[in-house]
Amino acid sequence: MDHLMERDRHLSDLMRSAQDGDHSAYVRLLEEVTPLLRQVVRRHRHFLQPADVEDLIQDIFIVSARGTRHIGSSLPGRER
Repeated sequence: MDHLMERDRHLSDLMRSAQDGDHSAYVRLLEEVTPLLRQVVRRHRHFLQPADVEDLIQDIFIVSARGTRHIGSSLPGRER
């Protein structure tokens, strides 16, 4: 399995655990995803100031947290 697929599987596992209420998985997920998001935002929005990058990352987390509650329950095997 290549590195990216392994990372994706790892992050998916953390997301599932976090959705199931595992607080430490949630913290690890945030710690691992934040630098990836920061890298993407800087690459595509290079004109933003560092504080604006951080604000955008927080916005992404807020929107995704709202969405994953709904998405997670509709995934196969994740009926609630």
